[in-house]
Amino acid sequence: MQYVGYPYAYAGEGPYAFDCSGFTKFVVQNTLGMDITHDMFTQIGMGQSVGMSELQPGDLVFFANTFRPGLSHAGIYIGGGQFVHAENESTGVKVSDLNSDYYGSRWAGGTRLA
Repeated sequence: MQYVGYPYAYAGEGPYAFDCSGFTKFVVQNTLGMDITHDMFTQIGMGQSVGMSELQPGDLVFFANTFRPGLSHAGIYIGGGQFVHAENESTGVKVSDLNSDYYGSRWAGGTRLA
């Protein structure tokens, strides 16, 4: 949560700017000590797959068809139906509602790493 408000940068892995999978990589590496790579296609396959109704804080969340067709966005679930993510150049790192019309309709899956 300490990175909310930080800028978005394509291919950014922090600590001063992030893209979505760079943000998830940075946070996981600095909290769990795991290198999950910067590739969201790799990230979604790591750990245990969890459904939206099974999410726990710290689970990775993934979305499809955001800025491109197919898997295209990642974040970290923080509880209460909310997730933190590096959204785009306009908003940077922010908290969003998992069940919003936009993200709820683009849900692609969740991953529990620990």
